[in-house]
Amino acid sequence: MLENLNLPPLWTTECQETSAIELSLRFTCKWHGLTWYPIEYDPVGGVAYGLTTHIVPTWRHFNVRELSERYGNAEVVLDRGFIPGRVPLIREVALYCLDDLTPFLPLPVQVPGLPDSHGGL
Repeated sequence: MLENLNLPPLWTTECQETSAIELSLRFTCKWHGLTWYPIEYDPVGGVAYGLTTHIVPTWRHFNVRELSERYGNAEVVLDRGFIPGRVPLIREVALYCLDDLTPFLPLPVQVPGLPDSHGGL
């Protein structure tokens, strides 16, 4: 599926900021509501790395040759009408405010009767 497409080898985009990554391809499985945006590819093993969207966008590796098999032989197709763009500009991604480089920091919770981080109640 990807053999004739121009994607860089695996680990090429490892040090790039998320906002700088260009999503140039989109694979979809309409039956399961899944979408894959490969950004790197190893043609020998069929392994790609990219963004997947279903419930929440996630960066992960996936085997392009096994996609249809894995999802019950549902048709996984290359979306030829997809307009390439940078990660934050893709509608499905922008809805989630994706920024995989920012760690999750929970807000402090004040429990009544316990001292807060400043020593007060």
